[in-house]
Amino acid sequence: MKIEELCIYPIKSARAQKINQMTINHEGPVGDRQWMLVDEAGKFVTQRTLPKLATVEVFYDDTALTVGFQKMFFKISTKNSFQRQVKVQIWNDTVDAALEPDLYSQALSQYLGVNLRLVRYAPFSQRRVRSHSMEWKPEVRFADGRPVQ
Repeated sequence: MKIEELCIYPIKSARAQKINQMTINHEGPVGDRQWMLVDEAGKFVTQRTLPKLATVEVFYDDTALTVGFQKMFFKISTKNSFQRQVKVQIWNDTVDAALEPDLYSQALSQYLGVNLRLVRYAPFSQRRVRSHSMEWKPEVRFADGRPVQ
C-alpha cells in the first residue's frame, strides 16, 4: 500500500486540509470532523445538498480553526467553554453538540445562502459508534461512518 496524501476535514464537508502527518486517537484523526454545519432543524448539512461547502477553506491546528471564504477569514479558538448546547442529527443519530458563537454561524450562513449553525463535537456529546464488523467499533465524531478507511 502506498499513501499518497493525508487529509482531514475539520468542518464536515468543507474543503479538505492536506497534512504531512496524522495523529490518530480513539475517535479517529485528530481535528477531523470536529465541527459541522446544521440547518435550522439541527440536521447536518453536507456537500450532497449544499455543494458550495466545498469552497469553504479550513486550517486546523492545536490552537485554532481558521475558516476562510471570499477573501475573508475568522479564527475559532480550540479552547471552548462548551456552555451552549444544541441537539443535532447525523443520519439516524441525535447527539448534543456545542453551539459556536452566532457571529461565525451568521458569516457562514450569509456566504452559503442558507441559515445554518456551526456546532462542535464536545466532551458531553454522546459517543457515536459505527461498525461494519462486530469486532471493531470505533467511536466517531461527525463522520458518516468509519473515522479511518
